[in-house]
Amino acid sequence: MNRRSGRICARLSGLLLIALLSGCGAGLRTPWHPQSVATPGHWTVSLPAAGSALTTAQPWPHGFNDPALARFIEQALTHNHDLARAGLRLYQARLQTELTRRSQQPQLAASLDIAGAGGAGREAWRDRGIPTASVTYQADLWGKLASQRDEAHWRASASAEDLAQTRLELIAEASGLYWRTGEMNARLALSRQQLADAERTEALVAARYTAGAVSRIELAQARQQRLGQLGQLRALEQQRRELLNAQSVLLGLPPGSIAVEPEALPAAPLPPVRADLPAEVLARRPDLRAAEDRLRATLAKADTARLALYPTLTLTDSLGGSSDALVQFLHNPITSAVAQLTLPFVQWRQLGVSRDIAYNDYQQSVLDFQQTLYKALAAVDNALNRRLELQLQREQLNASLAQARLAARLNGIRYREGEIALQIWLEAQAQERQAERDLAQNRLETYLNLADLWRLTGGDQPLDNSAAARAVEQS
Repeated sequence: MNRRSGRICARLSGLLLIALLSGCGAGLRTPWHPQSVATPGHWTVSLPAAGSALTTAQPWPHGFNDPALARFIEQALTHNHDLARAGLRLYQARLQTELTRRSQQPQLAASLDIAGAGGAGREAWRDRGIPTASVTYQADLWGKLASQRDEAHWRASASAEDLAQTRLELIAEASGLYWRTGEMNARLALSRQQLADAERTEALVAARYTAGAVSRIELAQARQQRLGQLGQLRALEQQRRELLNAQSVLLGLPPGSIAVEPEALPAAPLPPVRADLPAEVLARRPDLRAAEDRLRATLAKADTARLALYPTLTLTDSLGGSSDALVQFLHNPITSAVAQLTLPFVQWRQLGVSRDIAYNDYQQSVLDFQQTLYKALAAVDNALNRRLELQLQREQLNASLAQARLAARLNGIRYREGEIALQIWLEAQAQERQAERDLAQNRLETYLNLADLWRLTGGDQPLDNSAAARAVEQS
């Protein structure tokens, strides 16, 4: 009875030791500490106060009250190849996580050995099948397997953020392409109108030339203006075709497919940007959250490389009985465990170097993450400055266009009355056309800047407790 109790105690002691050693892994793994990044207390530009905020408005693009834009973005989200590829990468990362988890579970193996004996010729063989089954399990004594699972988990999480970032960039790109197409159609309409004006001017000069009121030089100047306007119109038509082809590619369709063609930029006022836009909105950015996830994956990978130099205990059970290694461990657990824990420390120098290399990789990743966050802050600050600059430019361009139109109209009257040469009137018309183009370009860039700000501040993504959020809270 005492001997039986001793064997039971020995086995229980072995199992208890395995459990205790498995618990040691948590202490050997490097704890995660959120990165603290110094951020500015305010942006370098202050926008005029606005009633509503870009960050709290309706989900993009419904705040523009443009159903065609909403349909175009929905088509892009449904058919775009880049977004589909990002989804496949996420699925692959999740499969890798599942593969890592399954590879660490007890592994079952089975085999059938067939033996036979018999003489030569036609003598019957006597066959015998010997089935063999075994279960192998690697105990996670130091947390190496847990670190492998952590790495796979954080890489899958980063892939999910990559998908969200791809969606964010796709919406901004589709919005910009839609607006570029609208602005191009508006420019085409204006160019056709200007061509008609040039044709009327040429007809007027031709009539005056026939009457002997002007020289042939002025007739050539009028014709040159008409031909120049015709060339500009054809160039704009080519740019329009390129924009439509870009729409097809964005939608995953062959060139020439049906595209969305707004006639002009929306006439409704743009959604305002919050005057005191907080730096915390950067925590919504999927690319920053992906950078944090990859940082955590790098830390887990470093732990895996370091803990790989620790002893590995593999338990094997075959045909209902234990292998010699397991029997030896259970009968004399203390001696077996100590022997396995002691021998690897002969390589303490290699262990130290490997630990330093792993930690160096992690430190580089920390610097990369901080640099990514600083670049994000700079990009938002640049976009805010650009928005203010566009607002100031628009006021000047409106005033400039009003003066250019007045000058062109007055010079037209003076030319018809014979007070000035044709070239003066043509130059006034050219200045009017340039002022119209500049104002249209300013309006387009204002729309694109809004889409850029929406993308740089994380779009419609919810805030979370990521490292980016905790870093900017110190602003």
